[in-house]
Amino acid sequence: MTGIHLRTRLCELLDINYPICLAGMGSQGRATPPALVAAVSEAGGLGVIGAAGLSPSRLRAVIREARALTAKPIGVNLVLPQAAAKAELDRDRIRREIIEQFPEHAAFVRELAKGFGLELVELDGRIAVSGAATADGTDADLRGSRADLTRSLIDAVLEEDVQVFAGAVGDLKLIAGPAHEKRMLVMGLATGTKQAKS
Repeated sequence: MTGIHLRTRLCELLDINYPICLAGMGSQGRATPPALVAAVSEAGGLGVIGAAGLSPSRLRAVIREARALTAKPIGVNLVLPQAAAKAELDRDRIRREIIEQFPEHAAFVRELAKGFGLELVELDGRIAVSGAATADGTDADLRGSRADLTRSLIDAVLEEDVQVFAGAVGDLKLIAGPAHEKRMLVMGLATGTKQAKS
């Protein structure tokens, strides 16, 4: 990249060479591959682990796998609940509400899948889903209240060798103070302009 200057204030804050952060791509208990996280960090960006759906023990294992591949800064992205004690809805209820309240959207998804030759697979309908799916029950460790799970995941991030926490949707107060005490950078992810302004 000769002749191009990409170093910005973000680079200085994150101790990276380029203002590029890997999206925390994790869902249903599948974390961002540690090799991808490490490759982005080794290339001068910030590798970020997507931890949605992971148990605390699995999150620790993924962080350690990535850390074994790079000594450069890495981050973890968690989808935080809007409120730690927020009531949950199960998938069956959410499906019914979508079909009843947004039938055209449900039909669109069915037709789209059919057009691509995809079979729609429904996950276990009894699993609770929060407004921000911090974890969805795909891992055996995911038991107890959402608040307990969230705090256990935050503890894992704070106790492992992570330089950046990226929180989406929910309240960053759960982690900001303890993270700053450990000199960890905390980033809030906005899913749209309305959220960015609030």
